[in-house]
Amino acid sequence: MSHIMENYLEKATIGFLGCEVIRDTPGKFDILFKEANTHFANIIDEERDNIIGCKNSNVPILNPILGDIEKLLLNNNKDGIELEYKNRGKQFWANIIFSSENEFVLLLKDTTQNVYLNRLKLRYEQLFEQSILPMFLIEPESNTIFEVNASALMLTGYDKEELICTHVSKIIIENKTDADELMDTVQIKSDLRQNNKIIITKSGQKRFFDANY
Repeated sequence: MSHIMENYLEKATIGFLGCEVIRDTPGKFDILFKEANTHFANIIDEERDNIIGCKNSNVPILNPILGDIEKLLLNNNKDGIELEYKNRGKQFWANIIFSSENEFVLLLKDTTQNVYLNRLKLRYEQLFEQSILPMFLIEPESNTIFEVNASALMLTGYDKEELICTHVSKIIIENKTDADELMDTVQIKSDLRQNNKIIITKSGQKRFFDANY
């Protein structure tokens, strides 16, 4: 491998493992690990030097992936494959690309954190949308509304599209200047408090409610 390629692989944000298929016995083969970048070693929690020169059985965490590679080899399928795996409490994305009959690369990415964040995001969205309390998410620099839940729409009488990207003064009785000062107080002084505010509905009605910032 050229020095330029080695530098490129070391800077890559995805794990790279270069492999060779050893066919000493007809119908049987071993997979020899020839090249690996540091990111690959970090993903599987192994020293890089303990990977290069090893065969498939020496790195147990890769066994599920290598099992699928063996199926590809037995079926003489050189098209490669993209897969997801779970092992030792982690989740991986893997892409297997054949460069020749007996050589392929395994690209590996640890997606465990992504899965956790997606679950957390889904949980947050469920709590936000299903809450019986009206909720308005406000962009701090412009004091514009960028998200509302169903209860907020019921309270104000607006459709969602009518509130998104509008200034917060549209729904509270203060004028734009007073509303900006109110939001600055909340942001700069971390003045988190509960007090009575007046919401102006789409029909012009004024409704009192306890506001939490």
